[in-house]
Amino acid sequence: MFDPAKASSLDGNFETQLAKIRDEMKQMEQRLERQNLLLQGFFLLMSEHGDISETQLLERVTQLAAEKSKAPAKSCPQCNRSLGKRKQCMYCGGKRPVESAFDLL
Repeated sequence: MFDPAKASSLDGNFETQLAKIRDEMKQMEQRLERQNLLLQGFFLLMSEHGDISETQLLERVTQLAAEKSKAPAKSCPQCNRSLGKRKQCMYCGGKRPVESAFDLL
């Protein structure tokens, strides 16, 4: 049977969770913006010193994207299930080994 008090409690819980998710999304957007600015700064420094052009950067990014799409899927070192893009296995909690500094991002 429908319980209005329970329904009201669920609504409040939902609103609290929704507010938390919105706050986490805002923090992620801010972090992404800072990373974007950092990358732009690095590129400008390199291009000002004549080390790289925007065309070269675009070619390299395109090459990396193609290589990444062809790379075999990573598996959990503990249970051998697919990790997808996750750094930790959702089945056993095993962590993907760090193979590159970029794995830490």
